[in-house]
Amino acid sequence: MPKAPAGAAAQVDFQITEQNAREIMERLLRGMGQTAGEGGHGHARATDLHINPGRPPDYRIARVIRSVATGPLSQADVVYLSNGIMNKAQQERFNRNHCIDFSYHLDRSRFRINIVESFIGRSISIRRFEEIKN
Repeated sequence: MPKAPAGAAAQVDFQITEQNAREIMERLLRGMGQTAGEGGHGHARATDLHINPGRPPDYRIARVIRSVATGPLSQADVVYLSNGIMNKAQQERFNRNHCIDFSYHLDRSRFRINIVESFIGRSISIRRFEEIKN
């Protein structure tokens, strides 16, 4: 794994398969709440996560896009990640419409997930909402 470039959100080492895609996606989602400002200081958290073929995953932190320090994702990686986060009914709806929006809860966090099929292939956009208070 190469050294994280300046401004990178985090360094992640993973090999995406159909079997581990959900686990990796949830690691990326948890990373949205754990990211810090430049140099690891500050309290900025990622508001968005963008996953596209040909690029590493990108976090939006304090209005700045920061790539996860990993190689670019393949189209198969993006398909595995998106299928890993959808249930069977959502996958069927996506296959019919080539797009889907749904909410996802992980730990105490909520996310809005948008998955689309376009001319570049499948893409995932995720917005993190503030933690659910008691």
